[in-house]
Amino acid sequence: IDKVRFTNSGTESSLHATRIVRAHSGKQKIAKFEGAYHGSHDAVEVSSAPPLNKAGSPEMPNAVPAWPGMSKDSETDIIILPYNDIESVEAILTENKDEIAGVFYDGRAGMLDIPVEFSKFVRKITKDLGILMIMDEVVSFRAGVGGYQGYAGIEPDLSIFGKVVGGGLPVGAIGGKSKMMDVVDTTKETGSPTVNQSGSFSGNNLTLAAGLATLKALTPEAYSHLDNITNQLHVGMEEVFNQANIPCQVVSVGSMLNPFISNAPIRDYRALAGIDADLTNRIHLGLLLKGVHIGRVPMSFCLSTPTQDSDIQKALDALTEVLGEA
Repeated sequence: IDKVRFTNSGTESSLHATRIVRAHSGKQKIAKFEGAYHGSHDAVEVSSAPPLNKAGSPEMPNAVPAWPGMSKDSETDIIILPYNDIESVEAILTENKDEIAGVFYDGRAGMLDIPVEFSKFVRKITKDLGILMIMDEVVSFRAGVGGYQGYAGIEPDLSIFGKVVGGGLPVGAIGGKSKMMDVVDTTKETGSPTVNQSGSFSGNNLTLAAGLATLKALTPEAYSHLDNITNQLHVGMEEVFNQANIPCQVVSVGSMLNPFISNAPIRDYRALAGIDADLTNRIHLGLLLKGVHIGRVPMSFCLSTPTQDSDIQKALDALTEVLGEA
């Protein structure tokens, strides 16, 4: 990442990234993966959680707008790709390479069981076909010190950020190679298309101070602590579910962890949509009644540095009791 611009949210970063790749490439269409969420704007809030009866085939998913009131172009200007299907992704991108401005990609670290090899493939095929790649790190920055791209060892053309980089305050950021970021530099006459990117509170002092303080606090020791407690929770949850004879796929990367009540690996949106939702909800409520509040899958556990070994054990003890009552 050569240059960075700040926005007020991950959604704003995604919106401006969409304009940047379209302006830079001269192409109109955006590609994204089924089940991935890249912000609340019409260009990409499509097939984020589509009903399966509208989603189409797993190999060639339909474009399903998230909400009524979205532009009709939302369906025609986007191409939906399936996670963990190399052959289908290669075929779809190759067929549409002359129309696709960029591919938005979220490695879904700790949220789906996506092999790093698949992420590397996405970077290679986009580069081979001359398609820009936008890495969504709004959530996956939790994967480690270099975010998901550092964890996977890939280098996208653009990256978008939010959440943790604001230290608890509203924030977003766009970073990338100079040739890409220069698209939003309206002070230069380059002869190439430029895009205005601004906002009343973008890059405000309070947010940047909080973000900088947070990044400084994320020392190697902090990441080691996060890795340790995540591993404790991962191993412990597998043991608890095994003892209860309940099939569960525990997925974790960095400080993100999710338990999925399912016999099958959770490697794409269709698998996620097929988990035992009723039992998941009952476990969630049971834990809440015992003083353990977790998020909904696929954002169940977002661990943080104040979390200690005793907190992990408390959660595992509560889970053991809940499963005994299930």
